[in-house]
Amino acid sequence: MASASDTTSSTQRINDPKTKEEWKRNVWKQNTVAQLLTKDKTIIELKFKEKSNPKICSVHKALLCFYSPYHDRLLNGDFAEGLVAPTQPLVIQSNADILRLFFRWLYTGEIGVTRPVSQHSSNSRWFSGITKLYVLADEFNCVALQRTIILMQVKSSKDMDLASWKTISLLSNSSLESSGLYRYHLEVFAQHWGGVTEVEGTSSGPCSKQDDPMPTNFAYRLLMKKMEINADPDQDCACCHDPCKFHSHTSGEEREATCGAPSDTTENPELDCDFDTDPDTGSESEGELKDSPRNESAVKKRSREDGGAAGSKTKRAKTT
Repeated sequence: MASASDTTSSTQRINDPKTKEEWKRNVWKQNTVAQLLTKDKTIIELKFKEKSNPKICSVHKALLCFYSPYHDRLLNGDFAEGLVAPTQPLVIQSNADILRLFFRWLYTGEIGVTRPVSQHSSNSRWFSGITKLYVLADEFNCVALQRTIILMQVKSSKDMDLASWKTISLLSNSSLESSGLYRYHLEVFAQHWGGVTEVEGTSSGPCSKQDDPMPTNFAYRLLMKKMEINADPDQDCACCHDPCKFHSHTSGEEREATCGAPSDTTENPELDCDFDTDPDTGSESEGELKDSPRNESAVKKRSREDGGAAGSKTKRAKTT
């Protein structure tokens, strides 16, 4: 139980103007971006990690440092890059397509990936690209982008497949197992997955346990989550009804200040983004992300049942 002194200290920290100023980093807002671009027009260069003909792009330092605390410490702290203006582009350990998505979000607040709209379209590369962008946001400690990605997943859920095991593996067995996106996928699978893993056997016989593509850690956590749900089956699923559960809010006040406050942005149409390279391999690919061929044998469809009482669980059925 927290002591009175702990409670007082927590209240003082929440009411600290510096704390509330820090909260602004946790949500993308158009007026914030406009103020940053007007205040400081310093431009820095970033270089993609590709070894052959790496691309160099320019970005406003103030905007990058505001939404990326990592770069704020690097360029405004006691590091060499912060003490002396860098004369060479900063190298970012991400391929060009993923970093391009980050820059587009940085300036527009939109993630420029068109969701597949056809039942015959592939979702595996969509999930892979979005997840790799989330991993990059985690490296930059960019909370606002991570939350944007969570909300994008929630809005897409009624028309999308379940994430592939390949996507889950990007988050599993790493520090990202505690991330909001990992917990979101865990909730979705626990609440709406049919429980069948589609792995075909070989000509010599049925598949073995070694053929199971589900990450081991995820399987264990999924079992624990299912037991938790079975203990309270009438509770609405958070993946459909409470996405803020996966935003890692530091307090109720921070949640209200970031997700509860009226947005000052206008609803913009989702931007298209052509992927020149595969987000998984970095190899050249043809066509847009939304038109890429399916590279997973399993088809894990989620569908929502129409009708039903208000507040009832949204059902997602897995079909082949």
